[in-house]
Amino acid sequence: MRIRMTAVAGVALSLLLAQCANAPSPPPLDSMTASELSASVKIYDVPPPSAIPLGPVRSTACEGTRDMAMSFLLAEARAKGGNAVSAPVCVESGMSWSCSKSASCEGMAFNVPPPPPPKLVKPAPKRPRR
Repeated sequence: MRIRMTAVAGVALSLLLAQCANAPSPPPLDSMTASELSASVKIYDVPPPSAIPLGPVRSTACEGTRDMAMSFLLAEARAKGGNAVSAPVCVESGMSWSCSKSASCEGMAFNVPPPPPPKLVKPAPKRPRR
């Protein structure tokens, strides 16, 4: 009985480790891409009323920093067709199965339509001088 429990625990642990090791990691971002992302995907505390929600986004930077995790989060929002992220929260973690340290971020992706063009107001006709 004890050998069977040890074998089951060993199989479960190896499946867990395999799953962690095979978790997809985001593509590396170069500094140009990170600056493009921060320019094209805006961060809001509260999204504007015209914003269209696209769903939650999450990212993890294994062996990375909060800034890297935030860049990955913006890339994830952009991949969903968004141009904004609302109320992002980032956390740095210690050691896990596959990383000695990591940073994770999550938020809500939105698409904020551009504002309408300004209305042109015709100037009042000039009164003739007397």
